[in-house]
Amino acid sequence: MSIQDKLEKHERWLETDGKDGERFIVITKSDELQGADLKKANLCRADLSKANLQEINLEGANLEGANLWQANLTAANLTAANLNGAILLGASLTTSIFIGASLIETDLIKAKLFEAKFNRADLSKAKLNRADLSFADFSHARLSNADFSKAKLDDTIFSHAKLNDAIFGCVNLSGVKLNDANLNGANLAGVNLSGANLNRAYLVGANLSGANLNKANLNFANLEEAILCEADLNGANLSFASLNRANLFDADFHKANFFDAHLNRTNLEGAIMTDANLEGADLTGANLSFANLNGAKLHNADLSGATLCLTTMSDGKVDNSSCNRLGRIR
Repeated sequence: MSIQDKLEKHERWLETDGKDGERFIVITKSDELQGADLKKANLCRADLSKANLQEINLEGANLEGANLWQANLTAANLTAANLNGAILLGASLTTSIFIGASLIETDLIKAKLFEAKFNRADLSKAKLNRADLSFADFSHARLSNADFSKAKLDDTIFSHAKLNDAIFGCVNLSGVKLNDANLNGANLAGVNLSGANLNRAYLVGANLSGANLNKANLNFANLEEAILCEADLNGANLSFASLNRANLFDADFHKANFFDAHLNRTNLEGAIMTDANLEGADLTGANLSFANLNGAKLHNADLSGATLCLTTMSDGKVDNSSCNRLGRIR
């Protein structure tokens, strides 16, 4: 039976809810679709599990709810394809193209996505747990509520991506490109983001507790109301960043750059800010109790209304001028 005949039977199977026609099924490890041109084909709910689909053209195809478990889609073209709710568990998608594709709630657990292109694709609520996303490009992609737990993210690109409320449990984001990304409300607690590029990133309300942001670039980033308790931002660049009302309790900002940063009403209790650059920073109403600013540059910094109690100032002297307000803040 030709591929076209199988597609026509599958259409009838879909139209009659399985009463007529026949579901499109590829025999396990079959090569019949390798390199095939199935542009705009309707393969909704088709069974392509373990099929060899290398270099197949599925541009604009409908694969909603399809079973692609452990399928080989290496170098496949899935531009603008519909893969919503599809099962791609353990599939090989190395160097595949998903530009503009829709993968909402798609199962990509343990999938191999090395160097795959997801530019402007929609992966909202996608499951990417334990997937290999090394060198994959998610620029401008929608990844809201996506789960990246234990995924491999070596040199992955998330520039301008929407990652709000995404889950990044037990991952290494060191050196990853997250510039201009939307990470509002994302859970990045304990994640390694050392050296990551977060220039102009949106991290409003994000949880970065205990995260490693050593030497990360957060220039112009929006971290308002974010949680960075006990986070390591040694040598991080936070110039022009907005951290208003953020919780930076016991965070380490040794030699961090806060030039012209906004820290209005920010909680910096117990924070280490030794040798940090706070020139021109707005610290109005900030809680600096128990903080250590020894050696910090405070030229033109605004500390109006800041709480200073057992605070070690830039000259090494302890300031207790507003200990009486500490109880009210707590």
